[in-house]
Amino acid sequence: MEPPVLKQGTSLSPRGLKLWLALALVEGAAAFILLFAQPSESGRSLLLGYSLPRLALGLAALLVAAALEWLARRAWKDPAWLRAFCLRLDALMKAQGGLVPATFASGLLFLFLAVFTLVFSSRLSYRLQDWLFTYPAWTLHATDLMRAAFQRAGAVIVWAAALSLQTLLLILWNYTEEFKEKWRDGSIFKMLLILLMAGLSLFHWAVLIFQRKTFMLIPGWKWYITPKDLQPNQYGIFVALFFLALILIHFILSRPTSQRSMLILIALGYGLQVGFGFIAGGGFESIRLKYADSVFNGYAWAAAEQPPLYDALTHYESRYGTDRYLGTKPPGILLPYVATEKVASLLSPSASVEERFYKLTKLAAYVYPLMAFLLLPVLARFSRRLTGKPEDATLPAVLYILFPNVILIPMFLDQALYPLLFLLVLAGSSRALERPVFWGGFLAGAAGYIILYFSFSLLALLPFVIVWAGLEWLRERPQRSLRQTALFILGVLAGAVALLVVFRLFLNYDIAARYASAFANHRTTWQFATWQERVKHGFVLNNAEFATWSGFPIILLLLIRFTKAVSAFIRRQAGRLDSLSLTFLVIFVLLVAFGQTNGEVQRLYLFLTPLAALFSAEELKLLFKDRRNGFLFAAVLQLITTALIFHFQDFYG
Repeated sequence: MEPPVLKQGTSLSPRGLKLWLALALVEGAAAFILLFAQPSESGRSLLLGYSLPRLALGLAALLVAAALEWLARRAWKDPAWLRAFCLRLDALMKAQGGLVPATFASGLLFLFLAVFTLVFSSRLSYRLQDWLFTYPAWTLHATDLMRAAFQRAGAVIVWAAALSLQTLLLILWNYTEEFKEKWRDGSIFKMLLILLMAGLSLFHWAVLIFQRKTFMLIPGWKWYITPKDLQPNQYGIFVALFFLALILIHFILSRPTSQRSMLILIALGYGLQVGFGFIAGGGFESIRLKYADSVFNGYAWAAAEQPPLYDALTHYESRYGTDRYLGTKPPGILLPYVATEKVASLLSPSASVEERFYKLTKLAAYVYPLMAFLLLPVLARFSRRLTGKPEDATLPAVLYILFPNVILIPMFLDQALYPLLFLLVLAGSSRALERPVFWGGFLAGAAGYIILYFSFSLLALLPFVIVWAGLEWLRERPQRSLRQTALFILGVLAGAVALLVVFRLFLNYDIAARYASAFANHRTTWQFATWQERVKHGFVLNNAEFATWSGFPIILLLLIRFTKAVSAFIRRQAGRLDSLSLTFLVIFVLLVAFGQTNGEVQRLYLFLTPLAALFSAEELKLLFKDRRNGFLFAAVLQLITTALIFHFQDFYG
């Protein structure tokens, strides 16, 4: 008589494991027999009437069944071995953290195989083909192949589904207490978040691949599905970029404080942006044309005309006030393009406006992508000062280069310059806020007004600094006095007013008149009956654009960061990162509610992406035990999303 087998320190029941092994073996034997119940088609048979794929699958099934037979026989005959085996599995589940991944993996595998079986064992597969009829022909062929695969290998597929279900039940039955602990320590939530990040990315990919009108149903959505006709070598460039990026990101994350890592990261960002130019087929010329052929090329044409710079700036209203695009910008928009044109003419003088325009945009195609990633060390330094963790400082910079809109909108100042300007002033304001005084606020306000000369998009900066100052007072009271904060905010306003006077006197710049003129022109694009109607329209359209072009995983991480920040303030345990997070949320909501733009925010809100990367990185680093895995996981999702947006949609001006 076999002696009773006790658990003896293991959550996994030896009796339950014996039953699992025996049941799996019986099912495997049945699957092996059913696999060869019908011969292959005569034209494909290789041996004994069966095709090579059928024989290979049968051999694999036989090997698995043989392994199960050995395990089952050993388990039933040797209780001591079974007990030791249970202890090893128990250690894998608990000590090595395999419990939650194994549970989700077995559950998802069962769901997938069950749905696959339901569809391809019935006439549902033909209904699926009817639905796919308007899509590319390869989707119909793929459905035929999957139906044929189930007809030949259905027994093995059903066996795999049964094994995954039995594994799930075994885990749930034996680890009830451990699951309660995993819920308390957040492990289950993290796994759900990983699945949700992957699931939303898959949804986005499906919309693009199957060319669904999901987002085009949103009023005002202008990003139509326009697939590119790419050749195999162009796909090959992306594959090479993809694996190179993963290798370099792993290297950078293994040495996050190294200056070499930062240089490699800048080069990687440049390489990704330029790489998509080569995937498009023209290299730097493709990057040039993305701007030069857009409706926004008027800024470069204006610079190519070589106007007297001071006259162009001081008489901007009379020169460009009625222009469809220049008329919506402040005079500073000319400065980067004029500077680029001066350098291009110095290198290669040209007599005609057309030649100067070409050389200006050609030089910009090489230089602007590099200029865009000069903010990475600034972002890392800002992160380090904000969090006090040097080993984490590079993480936001790694995530920043993975935003689809950062990679796919080259040569536009919204991507190449404005995020850097915004971050520089915000970083300076952050230092001033550590010890808030009037003159610190004055400098912040003056700097904020200066960058406002380049773009009205950056108008959000001054309210951003003021709201952050208020939240910092709320976070640190009573140690930080209301008087200190009020003086700082007064300094911000005084600095902005002082520069307003300086610009009015020396540059003839009337910001109020220019802003009113710009947005009178801008508002003609949209006509709404009420303010509420415009807000509702902007909320849906702007958030959808920001989410799809930033990546749904980023949005999920941002929502978690905002939730934690609110919770920290409620519990009076908030840090500087929490106050900055809530400031971002407040300003983003205000932009949607009171901003003058409905649509195209994947470009216009690019100045916010460094902060989005900062907040997302703070949550992403907690997702896996080895934080490198979290960033590699995000890199895979973001790069595939970028490639699919590029292939099926892309940015066009």
